[in-house]
Amino acid sequence: MDFKLCYQPHSGKLNHICASVTPLCGSYSQTCSERVSGMGGGSNNKEAEDSPRSPPESYRPSPSCRPVKYWCVVVEVVIGIVSIGSSYVHQGDSVTLNTDLTEIHKDDDILWRFGAETSLIAEISKAAGIFSTYSGADGRFRDRLKLDNQTGSLTITNITTEHAGYYGVQRIGVKLSSKTFSVSVYARLPVPIISRDCLSSSYCSLLCSVVNVSDVSLSWYKGNSLLSSISVSDLSISLSLPLEVEYQDKNTYSCVINNPISNKTTHLDINKLCHTEPVQCCVSTEAVIRLVLSALVGVAIVIVLVYDIISRRAEQD
Repeated sequence: MDFKLCYQPHSGKLNHICASVTPLCGSYSQTCSERVSGMGGGSNNKEAEDSPRSPPESYRPSPSCRPVKYWCVVVEVVIGIVSIGSSYVHQGDSVTLNTDLTEIHKDDDILWRFGAETSLIAEISKAAGIFSTYSGADGRFRDRLKLDNQTGSLTITNITTEHAGYYGVQRIGVKLSSKTFSVSVYARLPVPIISRDCLSSSYCSLLCSVVNVSDVSLSWYKGNSLLSSISVSDLSISLSLPLEVEYQDKNTYSCVINNPISNKTTHLDINKLCHTEPVQCCVSTEAVIRLVLSALVGVAIVIVLVYDIISRRAEQD
């Protein structure tokens, strides 16, 4: 991409970037060379070189762009493509965010930033001799960041959920480029536990359970076919998923917990959990409630009888 720059030689400043079709340093469409010739006749005009004069009104630049003389400078700017990457990692592991560079050039500056606040967490400048990592505004990156001195890639060690989010890297030098990473951190998955649930005697009632999980799905499979599933997002809770099978069922069943980067599976042993005789099943919740209520009623009756006997004896005395 080519830009024409309006250059003011006496001050050494670039006042404006002027496009060759619609210059920013004026209200008319012309190139910088046309503007120079319009101001006094080009390089063969000694008067134009030695003493400036005002151009015609129609060729006059804006007030902020009135240098003594204009030179036309063409600058080639190479703009890198912005790319986005995603990384998924377990808590406690390390993740490396790559710059896609084979080496850092001597005039390159590389800046690593984190979060919506884009706080600076690492920077490299070969020319200035800077090769540094930072803890972040709240110190969450203290002793966790490592920079590759050849490629500028950033490694986050012993990562936790507080390090999840968006990371950005900018390369400033001969080539301009930027890259954004989305980093997601997940807890390690527990193994699902299958137990007998005794709410039914007609079928073998099973319950698959996991505790203290988030961002997971819990599913029952019959062979390779999905039977049922339940999911939880951010909250750390316990999950349970029921299943009923016949006592003589010969199919294979499994309970699976998964997140985007891993899964754990427990296979059902029907012969062990689902006996043909439901009497071996544990006492149901309803039965327990009935027993407790019966015991309370019995205790209340005994108390009433004892009180009645004591009252009668007191009356006879």
